[in-house]
Amino acid sequence: MRKFVAIVAAVLVTPIVLVGGTAPASATADFPPPHRECSSSHHGVFAGEAVEVFCDYGPTRFFRVHPECESGFYRWRVFGKIAATGHEVSVAECRGGWLNPARVIGHHVDWI
Repeated sequence: MRKFVAIVAAVLVTPIVLVGGTAPASATADFPPPHRECSSSHHGVFAGEAVEVFCDYGPTRFFRVHPECESGFYRWRVFGKIAATGHEVSVAECRGGWLNPARVIGHHVDWI
């Protein structure tokens, strides 16, 4: 009788342990994190150009745009305003001289 009870208990418990142990591992592999979603736009300012970036999702809660500026033979980088991911827009301006305006030649999103 004891052997019969032990066999029945083993048969009932084994599927529960096997299913319970493998479900979380397979569930995490099915749902990768979403990709970073950022959109940018450029607009003109006095003697230069500005870039605005809005990010829906990212690895941190805050970000800022980091454009590379050019005016004549000079190149420099500017740090934009810190913005909240999914709520705000980060803006940075490249300003040059009156006769030699600056322009944005590229930008990078810096996650803070």
